[in-house]
Amino acid sequence: MEIRNSSPTQNFGAKYISTTKIKEKLPFIPFYKKIDVDFVELEQKYDIPSIKTYVAQDPYSALGAEILTNLRCLTDGSCRAFALTRQRMGHKDLNPNQIIGLCDGTYTCDWRDGNIFFINHLETKSENNKIRKPDKKLISFLGFQFKVSDKIKGAGKAILRNIIKIHDESLDSIQLEALQSGRSFYRHLGFKNDCIDPDLFRLPSDKFHLLTES
Repeated sequence: MEIRNSSPTQNFGAKYISTTKIKEKLPFIPFYKKIDVDFVELEQKYDIPSIKTYVAQDPYSALGAEILTNLRCLTDGSCRAFALTRQRMGHKDLNPNQIIGLCDGTYTCDWRDGNIFFINHLETKSENNKIRKPDKKLISFLGFQFKVSDKIKGAGKAILRNIIKIHDESLDSIQLEALQSGRSFYRHLGFKNDCIDPDLFRLPSDKFHLLTES
């Protein structure tokens, strides 16, 4: 994973965290290529308009409105919100059309499980998100223009990988409540069902390598 520092003069708008890779489908053939995208932390005051526009123009966004509501209510450092974006520079002005994933969560400490980042919502435009259709994009080929499906993979994994990274080995687990449609995805990444609450999934720190390995 490539890491570059954000501008030292930027003190408003989304904060650059890191550059990470996802996979993007090549047009007309069943192959994918790796591309760089940026993982940024949202800032309550300045990023709300961009997220509001993203939610308004995306008819398939099931959780975006809830993430927007939580972003408006951020009050302390334990609550954090993030975006995954194709936008590589100028994150103080997030382009809603470049956002491919959103996540918010809360850092807590539990007597049984230690330090936890509990994910409240996580939504991506990845193929693994079965409740939405991929966006369309316009490409040029042999002098003609075509609209093709903008299919990507690995966006959810990239978000989780970077959440681990920003906590710098202080986390004991990542936890979340998974929708029925997303449970197979989280199981594939190493999350386990809680034995009491079937909706609660946990990824302990000794399984973090399943996300951080290339």
